[in-house]
Amino acid sequence: MEEALKCHGVAAVIGDIKEISLVASRRLQLAVEESAVTGFIIRHAAKNIQSNSFVSRWRITPLPTEIKDDLPGIGFPRWNVELQKIRNGKPEHGMLNTSTAQLLLQKKKCP
Repeated sequence: MEEALKCHGVAAVIGDIKEISLVASRRLQLAVEESAVTGFIIRHAAKNIQSNSFVSRWRITPLPTEIKDDLPGIGFPRWNVELQKIRNGKPEHGMLNTSTAQLLLQKKKCP
């Protein structure tokens, strides 16, 4: 993943990693800062979420779909979006809704 993040020919890199050390996360952060490539790490059931050097940490979970205008089918996808950590900012919480091909983030105060 680090080598891909150093490549200026890509727009973004996505890695699926169970655990990552502070040193490894710092190396990835430095690669991102040098190349301006966006890096995403997907972590499932991570044990230690505090020990990393990333700029932000998001938690995204599914919500029940939303059916509009009594249309048949499963409805429009929705997600609960939590910005848990952001450097020099405040955490936020909201809902991401994809009705009519629009993404709407409805901000709510964190509990």
